[in-house]
Amino acid sequence: MTHTSNFVLRYLPSVGGFTGHSVLDSVDCYDPSTDSWTRVVTMSTPRSGAQVVVHKDTLYIIGGCNGRARLSSMEQLDARRGRFSESPSMPSARSNFAAAVLEGCIYVIGGFNGKAGTATIKIVEKYNIAERKWYTAPPIDNNCSASVACVVPDLANPG
Repeated sequence: MTHTSNFVLRYLPSVGGFTGHSVLDSVDCYDPSTDSWTRVVTMSTPRSGAQVVVHKDTLYIIGGCNGRARLSSMEQLDARRGRFSESPSMPSARSNFAAAVLEGCIYVIGGFNGKAGTATIKIVEKYNIAERKWYTAPPIDNNCSASVACVVPDLANPG
């Protein structure tokens, strides 16, 4: 196990962000046993307003903003090897969206696209991890950004 995977798989990663002056490309991990942070890797693209989901031993870092434009790109960090690789880009560039993994698919929900007149969006897209392919999913009812999503096991039908 590499130094990177030890931190990424067992501790709390903080990915990218904005300092108030610049967009970060760092992945830092918090170790609660030492109460300290360690820089473990650097992304190929600086990102703020991105989302990170974990599936098996892989972190998927999705979308965000590089300080000039919204991003559709996705990077994946293989925590066992401590290496980044490119993944297929989302169909829609966005930041400040919700994301979660459910049944082998990454769902990205709503967000901010930065376009005049349609800044917040209700577009939902899903990435089939095994197929390495994006699909359009039904939109949510309202445009929204800065939301969150999570998977709740065994939840009865909320409708």
